[in-house]
Amino acid sequence: MTSLRTPLCDALGIKYPIMLAGMGSVANADLTAAVSNAGGLGVIGGTAWAPEDLDKEIRRTRELTDKPFGVDLLVPTNTLGTESEVQLPDPLPESVQQILNTAYRDLGMPGRQKPKRRPTTVQLAREQMQVILENKVPIFASGLGLSEWVVDLCKPAGVKIISLVGKVRNAKRVEALGADIIVAQGHEAGGHTGKVATLVIVPDVVDAVKVPVVAAGGIADGRAIVACLALGAQAVWIGTRFMASVEATVTPKAKEALLAAQTDDAVVSKTYSGKTSRRLRNKLIDLYESSGAPIYPMPLQGHLVIDIQERAEELQDLRYLSVPGGQNVSRIQSIKPAAEIMADLVNEAEQVLERLQRVGVT
Repeated sequence: MTSLRTPLCDALGIKYPIMLAGMGSVANADLTAAVSNAGGLGVIGGTAWAPEDLDKEIRRTRELTDKPFGVDLLVPTNTLGTESEVQLPDPLPESVQQILNTAYRDLGMPGRQKPKRRPTTVQLAREQMQVILENKVPIFASGLGLSEWVVDLCKPAGVKIISLVGKVRNAKRVEALGADIIVAQGHEAGGHTGKVATLVIVPDVVDAVKVPVVAAGGIADGRAIVACLALGAQAVWIGTRFMASVEATVTPKAKEALLAAQTDDAVVSKTYSGKTSRRLRNKLIDLYESSGAPIYPMPLQGHLVIDIQERAEELQDLRYLSVPGGQNVSRIQSIKPAAEIMADLVNEAEQVLERLQRVGVT
């Protein structure tokens, strides 16, 4: 039997080189623990959690697994520092207000509602980081860039830092800052993503840095895992496939949409966060694209539409529901427990490795 194992597995104390992408509000304690228990590295998507809720999620993860796991946050270097700085233009441009009014009408909203979630700011990230440190989480993943203050907190505490990048120059920058592991994420990926394809970005980053590299973007089966290992990656970072898991905190309608989606349904837009992000096409994205209305930088754009997203989640209205997904959505055919997904990925990858070995490729 060909072993699906790399040096990074030994460094992290995991059995297989498969990591759960830390998808905000999707990768909860149940999903994280399931992936870790199945031999991968589970990663909580902490971005959407208030600090007190993140604390509960970490504690619950520890109740469900004694295996290594991490927490992922969005700490973009160019976001606003405090929530008082999150100020949208007043009045809003007419084109923007027309989009909002259409959404409010479709969703039965009397107008703008007070969001339940806090905007993504450095202030919130610092509070979340304190929760991570207090709970002695061994691994931290930074979903957008890496800031010096994060490194200054993690290094003395012995927390390993994973940093996601979409460009070689960013990989070099985060390595210089102190990242222990770099995820090279290709354009195919769901959620926030760059412009360079996985097949290009992974070997480019592998050649550019000395720390271990993890591949992300369009990975949904064992064949893709082996391909990424062949490119020089020491593990893979998988999100969309695990969104279609029993444990994922995704509405039933959103999971149905993932199963029905084809590759070209997953489009890149700044509509929901102000940064390029791949999601399933919906009416809100279409309204922005057809109107040419301005889109504000993170976190302003997210703050602008968060009440629409929350209402769409409540109603499970796919016209406005944000459903992140990579171009690999067409390869997702079923909703399964995360442990079964892990078993499928491992078995498929090992079969590919054995087949290659038989024909003399390895």
